Amino acid sequence: MFECFSPIPADKSSVAQAIEDSFLGLWGESGAADAAPKLLECDEKARRGIMRCSHTSVDRLIAAMALCTRVGDQPAHLRVLGVSGTITKARSKFA
Repeated sequence: MFECFSPIPADKSSVAQAIEDSFLGLWGESGAADAAPKLLECDEKARRGIMRCSHTSVDRLIAAMALCTRVGDQPAHLRVLGVSGTITKARSKFA
């Protein structure tokens, strides 16, 4: 679960592209293939989202998200609120 701080709310596709670009820049295509990061949910009003990745690549995804500085053409910052083993637990824990 993460929060997106930006001047205007970002749409799901822009957030997904920003995270993907950051991940590829840090870990390359091989790292991205191993991690299989995927944006599952993104609430534009609450500015929160849920990412999914391989359990062995959680630290890599957190690093890539922390280094995102832009979402779309707006400056932004992504802050990871927490990590969970299941999507259901993440929804209940960080709601």
